[in-house]
Formats: sequence, C-alpha cells, structure tokens
Amino acid sequence: MTSAERRDTSNGIWLCQTHSRLIDSDEGRYSSQTLRQWKELAESRARAEIGTRLPSEHDAHDQLVMALTRTPTSFLPTAIQNVHGATAELLNSLDSRIRVETSFVNNRTTFTFLPQEPIPVNFVVGERSASQWRSQIRALVEHGETADLPGGDVQVLGSLVFDKAFTPEVLENGRFVFTAAGRPAVAKVSLVDPNSQASFTVDDFRGRLTHGTQSFSFTGTSCADLLSLTLRFPRNVTVQSDGDFTIALKFEQWEAKPVLGLPYFDRLRDFYANINDGWVVSIELEIDGTRILGAHMRVPQDSNAFRSSHVMLQYTNRVRRLVSKLGAKVDFHLQTTFSAEDHMHLAEIVDILMGEDPLTEEGVEQMSCNLIADAGGQNILQLRDKSVSHQLVMRNDSLQPLELFGTTVALPPLITTMENVIPLIDASGDDFKEGDAVPIVWSPANGFKFSRSFDLGGEGSIVWPS
Repeated sequence: MTSAERRDTSNGIWLCQTHSRLIDSDEGRYSSQTLRQWKELAESRARAEIGTRLPSEHDAHDQLVMALTRTPTSFLPTAIQNVHGATAELLNSLDSRIRVETSFVNNRTTFTFLPQEPIPVNFVVGERSASQWRSQIRALVEHGETADLPGGDVQVLGSLVFDKAFTPEVLENGRFVFTAAGRPAVAKVSLVDPNSQASFTVDDFRGRLTHGTQSFSFTGTSCADLLSLTLRFPRNVTVQSDGDFTIALKFEQWEAKPVLGLPYFDRLRDFYANINDGWVVSIELEIDGTRILGAHMRVPQDSNAFRSSHVMLQYTNRVRRLVSKLGAKVDFHLQTTFSAEDHMHLAEIVDILMGEDPLTEEGVEQMSCNLIADAGGQNILQLRDKSVSHQLVMRNDSLQPLELFGTTVALPPLITTMENVIPLIDASGDDFKEGDAVPIVWSPANGFKFSRSFDLGGEGSIVWPS
C-alpha cells in the first residue's frame, strides 16, 4: 500500500483514543477485513438515521416507565416495537436453535417459537388437563389438527427460552397452540341437486392442508371468514372418499349489525337451505392451482350445529322480510332466544304480509265474533234469514307486538275478509238492546272465499257484515 493510499479517507475508521490504541496493538484480532465491516455497518446506520429525531434524555426513562407500569408519560411511536424487539432479542440470545417472535393483539401477548432444527421438548402435564392434552395431541399427530390447550398445570422442559418465557403466571393464564406443518390450499365447494342436477356455488374456501399419520385435513374459510370448512380424508385417498365434512357459521360477526345489511346473508341462507334439502356437496381441493382431490358427500343434517344454524338463518330471513315490509329497524343479536311457537307465529305473520297466507278456504270451518247491537237490535235481526249469505270484514287493531332480536316491532291492523258466509246467532229471542254484544258464528256457504291481509295504511276501525 502506498503512502497516499494509506492516508486516503477510504482507508480510515474513526475511533476514540482508547479503542484506536487497542486495535493497533492487536492486528491478529482486529484484521483489516473486520475493521472495514465495522466501518460499513456504522456508515449504513448513520445513513438510515438521516432525518430522524435524535433520542432525548427522557426517552429511555419514559419507555421504561411505560413498559413497567403500563402508564405512558409521553407518546413514543416506537415504544411497542422497541419493547417487543428487546423481549425477542433477549429470548433469542438464550438458545440459537429457536427463533422467537412476539406480538400483542387484543390485549393478548403471543410468543411464537420457530425451531431452526429438531429440538426435544418435554411437556409435563398435570392431572387437571391430562385428558384434554392427550386427545388433542393425538388428533394433531394422527390428523394434523391444530391443538389449543390450557397451560395452567404444565411444565415445559428443553430450553432456557422456555424457562424465561413460561413463568407460572404466564402458564396459569396462557394457552399452548400447536399447528402441524401445512401448505396453503383452496377448496372449491358446490352443491348439486340430485333430482334436477341444478348447482349452487359458494366462494372458494382458502386455508391450509395439513396431514398426520392417519389422515390429512383441510381447514379454511369463505365469505369474508363468515363460513368455515373442515375436511378430513384418509391418507390413502386418491379420487373420491366419504370423508368427514364440517361447516360452521360465525354468527358473532353479524353482532349488532342491521338485519337488512348482513354481509353474504342471501348466499349463506341458500347454502344451508340446499344442504337441508339433501343436495350433494361436491368438493375439489387444489394446491397452487393443481387439483389433488375430488369428493362428493352429504352433510349430516341431524347434527345439532347444522340444525341450529339452519334454524337461525330461517328465523333471521323472516325477520328481514318483515322489517323490509314494515320499514322497521332491527339489529342482529346472537344471544336472542325464541321458541318453536315464536318462530311459527313469525312465519305466519310474514306469510300474510307477503300475500302468501297458508290459511285458505279449505282450512276454515267457521269463525265467530261479537256484534254490537244498534237501536232496537235491527242489525242483529236482519241476520236471522239463513238463506242470505253475507260478506264479513273484521279488523284487529290490537295484535301483540313482536320481540325480534331484542327490538319490539308493532304490527299493523289485521284485516280478515270472508265472502259468502251464513250468520248463526248464538242467542234466543228478539229482545236486543242497543250496545249488547251478541255472539255470531259465521259458517261458509257456497262460493265461500277467505283472505287475510295487513292494513299498512293504518286508518279506520270497523267490524261490518254486509
């Protein structure tokens, strides 16, 4: 190296007096290659800090107070990042075989342990959780299913990282989640009517395909994570199989939303309705666009989970139809309870509103009411002639309101019309006084017609035979 090259700034590294002497006196430890690496790293850090605020003398104090007391003294945009970074760096320094990632979401701290090589780990599980751990770990090994287990009476042995991370307090309130190695996969699901061969398709289910010693499993979601799908097939499957098929609807995602604005409602309602009607489920499983499995199966309609979801969708659909007709506002609430009788009553009300009344002439034998006598009871007496049929229009202004998802919805007046009916007066004699309530039974005659409708105009109040 020439004298000019030696003096050039490219050959310089700026050090304090103490460390410059230390380096100059130990050329074996501090080689030119090491010094150039240090210089490059220092200059890289300096360039990255251009335009950033220099730390103030209070930052370290404020960040420490925030981390220990959860009470910030000032706003530090990098505080969370710094605390997590420091925690992960400490844990990573304890065992090079394990890479640790930390996060804090929804008031929950998560430690993710990513082994860089096979590591023997022992979990000593107490009697309180032994049965649950045994069954879920077996499902993880045999079928690749995720295990989500309590940590209250568990000891973890195998690394200093675990000793530091799994303190008794953390274990008591925490959970262990074990996932099998898997690959991203897509399940294309459609329904086929075995009679008409009509088909119905939902969105693709996107998730992961995992495998165990006995079977492989797919878990994915569709319709913005509202609908989840779990499949399990034996390992030796090639083309088709009667594997396990489970669907679940996450109603909680609709909580407090207006029933008329529930996302994907129509599609999910039809999906469950078609399955309930016996449509066959057709599934194609793909990885990276390559089809690896095709299967046909039926969902067990008698399962409690499927039946309760189907009933809730039916009920919600009827609430939606009613409020759209009446202009009411109702929000969805999952904790709503209703009996079969409540549901049947709602269904009848909605059918009448929509002009689809299930009660027709064939279902009506006779109807009764009280007719208020006028002066001298003339309006009663004129009904004595049984050879003359009448038209009867009855109006009910006092229907009980409906309780729908915790909201009270008033009903409009109900109009019942019967044409060609014969009045039977349930009273003897002709001495009727004005204001008497006289029981009348109306029996169908030839040409009898019956209808019910709601008066959405809301005016008038009469009970009138003609």
